[in-house]
Parts: sequence; structure tokens; C-alpha cells
Amino acid sequence: MSRKPWFWIVLLVASLACAVAMLRHRDALLPLLEVDVSMTRDDALAKAASIAESLRLSPAKLTRSAAAFQGDSRAQLFIEQEGGGRPALAPFLREGEHVLYVWRTRLFEPGVTHEVSVYFTPAGRPYGFRARVPEAEAGAVLEADAARAIALERATTDWKVDFAQYKPVSTSTAKRTGGRMDHEFRYERVDTPIGEGKLLLTLVVSGDKLTALARGFQVPEAFERRYQERRSANSTISAAANIVVTLAYMLGGCLLGSIWLLRRGAWTWRPAAWLALGIALLVGFSVLDSIPSSWLGYNTATSSEAHYAKAIGAAVAAAVMWWAVLLATFTAGEGLGRLAFPSHPYLWGAWAPRTGATGAIVGRTLGGYAWVGFELAFVAVFYFVAQRYFGWWSPGSLMIDPNILSHAQPWIDPVANALRAGVWEEFLFRAVPLAGAALLGRHFGRGKLFIGVGLVLQAVVFGCAHATYPQEPSWARPVELFLPSIVWGLVYLRYGILPGILMHFIFDLVLMSTPLWATSAPGIGFDRAMVVLCALVPLIVVAVRVARARGLAPLAAIDINAHVTRLAPAWHAVATVPRREATAAATPRWAVALLMVLGLAGAAGWIDRITTPYDAPGLSITREQALRIAEDAVVAEGAKLGPDWRRLSKVEGPRDQEPHAFVWQKGGEAMYRALLGNHLAPPLWAVRFARFEGEVDVADRAESWFVFVAGDGTVRAIHHRLPEARAGARLTEEAARNKAHEAVGRWLGVDPSALRFVSGRASNKPGRLDWEFIYADPSRPVPPGGEAYVQVDIAGDQVVARGRYVFVPEDWTRERKAKRDSGAIVTGIAGLALLVALSTILVLVIRRFARREFSKRGAIVGAVVGFGFILAQRALGLEATMTEAFDTAQPITQQYVREGMVALAFAATVALLMAVMVGVAVRIASHAARSGAAAWRDAAALVFLAMGGPTLARWIWPVPREPRLPPVRDAESFAPVVASLLDSVDFMMFCAIAVAALGVLDARRGWRSALVAALFVCVGVIAGSRSPEWSVLTLAGGVVAGLAAWWIFRRYVLGRIEIVAPLIACGSVLAAIGTIARPTYAQAVPAAIVGMLSVAAGYLAWQWLVHKEK
Repeated sequence: MSRKPWFWIVLLVASLACAVAMLRHRDALLPLLEVDVSMTRDDALAKAASIAESLRLSPAKLTRSAAAFQGDSRAQLFIEQEGGGRPALAPFLREGEHVLYVWRTRLFEPGVTHEVSVYFTPAGRPYGFRARVPEAEAGAVLEADAARAIALERATTDWKVDFAQYKPVSTSTAKRTGGRMDHEFRYERVDTPIGEGKLLLTLVVSGDKLTALARGFQVPEAFERRYQERRSANSTISAAANIVVTLAYMLGGCLLGSIWLLRRGAWTWRPAAWLALGIALLVGFSVLDSIPSSWLGYNTATSSEAHYAKAIGAAVAAAVMWWAVLLATFTAGEGLGRLAFPSHPYLWGAWAPRTGATGAIVGRTLGGYAWVGFELAFVAVFYFVAQRYFGWWSPGSLMIDPNILSHAQPWIDPVANALRAGVWEEFLFRAVPLAGAALLGRHFGRGKLFIGVGLVLQAVVFGCAHATYPQEPSWARPVELFLPSIVWGLVYLRYGILPGILMHFIFDLVLMSTPLWATSAPGIGFDRAMVVLCALVPLIVVAVRVARARGLAPLAAIDINAHVTRLAPAWHAVATVPRREATAAATPRWAVALLMVLGLAGAAGWIDRITTPYDAPGLSITREQALRIAEDAVVAEGAKLGPDWRRLSKVEGPRDQEPHAFVWQKGGEAMYRALLGNHLAPPLWAVRFARFEGEVDVADRAESWFVFVAGDGTVRAIHHRLPEARAGARLTEEAARNKAHEAVGRWLGVDPSALRFVSGRASNKPGRLDWEFIYADPSRPVPPGGEAYVQVDIAGDQVVARGRYVFVPEDWTRERKAKRDSGAIVTGIAGLALLVALSTILVLVIRRFARREFSKRGAIVGAVVGFGFILAQRALGLEATMTEAFDTAQPITQQYVREGMVALAFAATVALLMAVMVGVAVRIASHAARSGAAAWRDAAALVFLAMGGPTLARWIWPVPREPRLPPVRDAESFAPVVASLLDSVDFMMFCAIAVAALGVLDARRGWRSALVAALFVCVGVIAGSRSPEWSVLTLAGGVVAGLAAWWIFRRYVLGRIEIVAPLIACGSVLAAIGTIARPTYAQAVPAAIVGMLSVAAGYLAWQWLVHKEK
């Protein structure tokens, strides 16, 4: 029947009818929101410039602009779920005092701090604005009442605000460094309740000018926590699917499948590379296409050229990354499918001049198009039935997206994303698992069983991988996609991957390009035409093929998978001739003498390094002591922590490095040390007290304590977070300030009157009024422009937080940002090149593994120790992970499950990588000379040079540096001494990686030699670009250092496999000695000693593996 023309005509007409019906009745079938966006992007920009000029919102000339159409998704979710449902959204989608969707425009100038953002409703009514004023700019000092009068007058006259609908709820003040006083006045709507949420109006007066008028929604914290609790199941389902994809599809199917194909001569990469390159280039172009809208996030401290360079770098990185991912997936999916289904047409030959006119290819092409209409209809009916009759929920969405018009070529983004998702997901989620199941079934003689299980598994995994969509119940998306995935899988089994790719691509393209058809703008016709053309390319190709062939032809036998010519196995096992080099004799005397001189110089630098104290103290107390001190501090605050409170801790360095760099650079070492420990945070123990379970409501579980304990046991800061809905007092500013003064005097032991008031910020809560007060301490010496701040937070009438820090002037921050951005661009380019070089080395190692040039014993040992190493590390670091990342709004069991799944997946990935690396490295090392005295002598000299080299370089060429903070991360392990036992595994892993890399790069000329040179230069560039005072000179210094290291590598390391293990052993021992000389945490010395013994055990284990392979 499918060979008759009338069958295809009826099928295509029916599909088109389904698609038209769905699009015509989409409002009734799908959760769509109707917003009349009559203002265009160009209108918004023009009107914003006019308002900024007429109201004199900025004294600076702002010639650049950007715009975006934005929505408040948090407020929309709240209103839909607890603020009255979807009908309650209607007033906020139309023109009104508050709207959910706005046009945001930004007027700015590179290098200028002044900027203005103006907001409009979708219909074009001015909705609000915010003018940025430099902190150091002078201005008037007004009382709050005088500032409020200015705010009310300007808001009423210029922005037509009706204050009869509002009530004042809070007032905040701030004294800026330029001398002016800023005021913030917050109002709340009284006539439009939205459940427990609030509609807010905020006015800001800087000096004597209104500089901000912002409308917004205040979403209750309790709702957000309840929503996160429900969403946790979505995250768990998606995480489980991603684990299966990573382990079974990518590692098992793509990596191991490719190795299996290579050994059978069935791995074809050139056609896949061209297809992957085309899609990757489109992805890169889509990144470039979004540059106009990226100016909304542009930091004016940097140059526009730097912004363009970062955007181009991001596009290149995206293209390279996706090319590699797509290539790996395409080659594996096509190769496995070719062997699993010999009767399918050869994929890379489809649409070729000979096959494009055959009935098999034309039918598969038409079938892909025909299924789109039915799929659209299925999705619409599914949502309609699920929401109408089963109470399922999906958030409302817009059919129109004006942001798409901010792109230079709006058609590129939907085409690129649809093509990438359509092609890649069909290969990964369909071809790899089903072809793999068919091949495994054939091997075990249970073909139908394996294919049946694979068919169901791929459907479940595909649906679960999309479970992150904000839908309820959490399993809604897997249920929705299960039946279509089964159908797509059956189509693949019967007809191959081509129909599924076309259907997936066209389906996604229809949905992603909808805004182009719902928007009216000049020139939009070209973009619509390009979308249609891209969608019809396959049809055009087969139509041209059929026309040239003057009709349909049967598919020739040579064009099916069974008759595709197999290549000879790409990588044959090659006999390796044992190579034993007399390294000491091979090295000229002058080179040995030079190395000894360099080693002695490096040793001097290393000794200077380990005898020079760090610029900050370490952690003298243990985890247990920190927990006890923190709990005593909480009890002293009047709290009682029952057994349902978990005690968690982690090590924390300064979260904000800028105050440290500012004081060090502008104030010098003496001022830095004077401020360290009070206003500058040293390394700390961060202790968290939280409740994850029990009878406490999820909203009340927001309560937590954070206590920061310095290394000497002093409590640096306490933060008591209260639930937003917790009732409390509503103190006046005077009463709250007196409370803050009392807390400061008791905490610091100073007279509060000696402190200068900086700001007092009020925050209105449902049942209380919170305050945040900041004072400047004039007694603390700080570099010009900065200040030593003391902060006290009050919730109701409770002091809930206190802390100290250094305020960094805005001008210094912007100057530093501009310098670091220039270095970041160079670092990004070098980092991408380094990634390509390392990937090439990995491919070369895998090639040897595929040629069976590896030690089976080494591979087994590598897999076992790699797997156990990661699991042990994750287990020892679990408490730190819980302290940092576990959310009290989500069920702790699900968080444990997700953490466990991630650990297992990561461990399996590392195990596979280590099996390859250790197996290949042991085989390479078995053909090398033993590590004799010459190898140990040279290794020691090289390690001294490497560890003391940076100190030598600073002696020769002093450059500005930032303060050296002690490395205390090892203290974060639950048992540091036990963790140091893993150093033996660390040694074996690093040794295997180094030996394998050195073995595959053993060349003194040709592209491999150039690759090594590029690798060293990239590392040098990255090191030079990290300088706080980045310049062309530091970049040149990095290049010179990289070239010098490359020369040393060629002279003393290249071709000497036997030197690798001594190098790593010496490096580990010297690092441990440095730790003993400068212990940075309580258990550092015993951990270092155990670590050295562990490295010795690792060295012996490595030598045993190599000896067994000889």
C-alpha cells in the first residue's frame, strides 16, 4: 500500500489537517498566554532615548542601546498555583498598573558608569526606569521627608503614578562615598490582592533626583519553598535519566561502541564529520547572532572590543564542543546501526544522486514530514485531556517572543537549535541504544528480547531526560513522551533513522519558529522564508533527484547497509620493539651540568618559598572544635538546637577576593595584616545548622544558622536566617538603630558613637519589619576610597546577623575588571587550544587501546582504583557538599539519591578513563628502561626547578602579586589523614596519564612535536594571564616561560619514560615537606607524613604492574 501515490497523498493531507487544526485551536488546547505586544523593539529604544533626554535621567551622553522583552516567571508561577490560578493572570497580561511582561531597554556608553534602563508595558506605556549613579558622585544631603516629597512629585508628574492605590511600607537611607545621601521608599498596592503575594512600587532618590521607579511582585518565600519541594522529584527523575545517558549511551555506546567498530573496520568518520561540522557551525552562528541582545549584560568597565571578542570566543568554543560531541555520537550511532540492521538503506548515501530518486529514500523522507502533523495534534490533545480531566499543570507560555527580533538574523536560532536537537537526540536516544540492543541480542541469541527491552528503555530514558520541564506531576513529561518514543523507536527499527531525524527537526522547528509567524516587523518575511526553505531542503533534494531520474527507481543492493564496503580495521596491533635507553650516557655532560645548576637554583627558590609564611593564618582548630565553638555561640544567642538539627561544616576561604586585593595593592602588606582577621576574612570554618526533615513544615525549615569560626577559634560572624513568614516586631528606625548599637558595642567592645552611619535598609515582611544597618569604623586604616564596614541585621527585634568587611570603591573595581577581562579573553583562547591538544592526546591513547596495545592487568587495576578513588573522595567530602549545596526545601532522601547517582556516574567515567590510561601506560613503561640513579637525579633537579621556578622568576622580574592565602581545602575532608591514604592512587593515576601522554607524543619533529610545543605555550599563556596586573609584558613572559619549559621537556624528559615515576614521586614528597614546614590546618603534618608513605606504596604498586608486564 505504501508504494501507491494515493497513500502518500492521503497521509500528507491528513497530517497537514492535524497541524492546521492544532494551530487554529491552540489557545483552547495548550496553556498559552495572550499578550498584545504592539510595541516593537525599535519603538522601545527610540522612546527610551526620548524619555531619558526629556527627563534628564543621566548627565552623560549615552550613545549605545539594547532591549529585551522580559517576563517575571516567578510571579507567574505563584499566581498560577497559589495566587488565583490562570484566570488571575489576565489582569497582569493586559495594560494595568502592574504587568508580568515588559520591554527593558538599556542606554549606556562603554567606559562610563552612568547608564539608564527604561521599562515599558507590551503596549508601549512607560512603566519604570532605573538610572545608575556612580557611588563617588557628589549630591545633596536631604532628610527622608524632603527626599520623599521629591519622589512623590516626580513619580506623579512624570510617570503618572496614582498613590491612592498604595501605602508606604519601608524607608531606607544610604550615605554614599561621594557625600550624597540616597533614599529608597517602598510602597505596597492595597487594592489588588494576589494571595500571600504583594505588588510593590519602589522609588529611589539619589541626592535630590529621582533615579529609580520600579514596579514588581513579591513572591512569598513559603510558596517558593513548597514549589522547590515538589520540583525535587523532577530533578531526581532527570538526574537518573542523565546518568543512564552518560554511562550507557555515551560511554558504553559512543566510546566503547566506537572502539568495537574500529576493530571491525566499520567506523566511518568523514561523512559524520561533515554533518557535525555543518550543525556545529550553525550553533556557533546562533551565538554570534545573539550579540545585539547580549549588550544588556555588558559591563561598561570593559571595552566594547573585549565584549565582541568574548562573544566570538564563546561562539568558537560552542562550535568546537558541539562538533566533537556530534561527531562522536554520529559515528557510533551510524556504525552500530549499519551492523545491527543490514537491510536499512546506507545513511550516508541517502539523497545522493543515485539513491535520492529511489522509492525507499523518497518514502522515508515523506514519512518524516507526514508524522509532524500527527505529533503536533497528539501533543495538543494530550495537554488538553491531562489538564482538563486529570488536573495536571503546565505553566502558561507566550506564542510570541519579540526578543527573537533582537537577533541579527532571527531565523538562525530556531533552525540551529531544531537541527541540533533533532539530529543529535535521534542518534543518541534512538540509534545508539536500539542498535546496541540488537547487536547484544544477536551475540547472546536473544534478539527479540534485547530489542524489546531496549525499545522500552529508550522511551523511558528519553521522557525522563526531559523531566526538568516545570510540570506537575513530576512524571508528566515522561508519560507524555513515552508513546511517541515507542513509535519513533519502531520507525527506526523498521525504516532507519532518517524519518525520525526529519520528524524531530521539523517538529522542533515549527515550535521554535512560531514567534516569527506571530510577530509583525519590517523584514520578517525574509526570516520566515529562510525557515521554510530550511524545512523544505530534504523535500527539494528528493524532488530534484526524482526529476532528474524521471521517476522513482528501486534501491540498489549496494546501497543498503549489508553491502557497504567495510574498511580494513583502522588500527592494527603493531609489534612494539622494546626500547631501553642508557639515559645518563645519552645526555651530554653540558646538559647534565646545566640541569644541576638549574636544579640548585630551583632548590634555593623552593627553600625560600616553604620558609616564607603565608600572608594569612591557617586553621589551627579541628572540625570537631569548630562545631563545638559554633554551637556554643548559637546557644549564647538564646537558641536551642534539638536532635533534628544537623551540624554541618566546611572550609571556606574569602568569598570575595576583591577586598583582599584592594587592601594589598593600595595599602600594602602592613595595612593588610592589620585588617586581616577583623575586616578581612581569613580562611574559616563555616558551620551550618539546618533541618532537612521531621515534623517541621517546609516553610519553617528555612530557618538556619551559619557560624563562621576563624582558625584560632574566634567567632567571626553569625547569621541566623528566619523564615519570611515568622512573626516579629515592627521597630521604628530609631529603635532598630539603638538595637544595632547595643549589639555592636557588645560584640566589638567599642563605643557605637565612634562609628559613622552609612546606611539603614528596611525590608517589609508579612509579620515583621527587618533592618540592615551598615557603619564605617574610622579607627581602622583603609586605603583611600575604601572603608572598614560593620554590618548588623535585625529581624523584628532580634539581631540575626553581624559581620565586618572592607568596602571597595567602584572605580577601583571597574579598573580591575577591565584589566582582568583582557586577560580572561587570552586565557579563554589558550584554554580552548589546550583543550583541543589534550583531547588529541586522549584520542591517541584510545587508539593504542583499540589496537590492543595495553596491559590487561593494568586496565583492570586502573578501573578498580579509579572507581574506588572517586567513591572514597565523594564520601569523605559529603559533609562539605551538604553544607554548601543541600537545600532544606527539598527532601533530603532525594538529594542523597542524586548525589549518589552523580558519584556513581563520575566514578564509572573515571574508571573507564583509568582503565584506558593505566592499561596503555603500563604497556609503554614495560618497554622502557628502569628508573636508575640518573633518572632520579634528573627528576629531583627538574622538580626543584618546577617548584622553585616561580620564586626565581619573581627574583629576576618582580611583578605585583596578590596575598598568598594558605591552602586549607584538604581540611574539608571528613578525615584528612584517611584521605591522604588516597595519595597512592593519585600517584598511580598521574603516573599513568603522564606515561601514556609521553608515549604517544614521542616525536622530535612533525605535528606531534608541534602539539607538545603548543601545549606548553598555552599553559604559559594561561599562567601569565592570571597576573593581577595583566599586560602584554605578562603575556610575553608567559609565552617565554612556556617555550623554556618546552625546551627543558625536549632536552630532559622526551623519550625517557623511566623518568616519569621519579618525577611524580619527587614532586609529591617535596609538596609534603612544604606542608610540614608550613602546616595550614590542624592535621596537616600527620596527613602529609601518611601521604608520603602512601606515595611510596603507590610507587611500589606501579613498579609491580610494570614488572609483571615485562
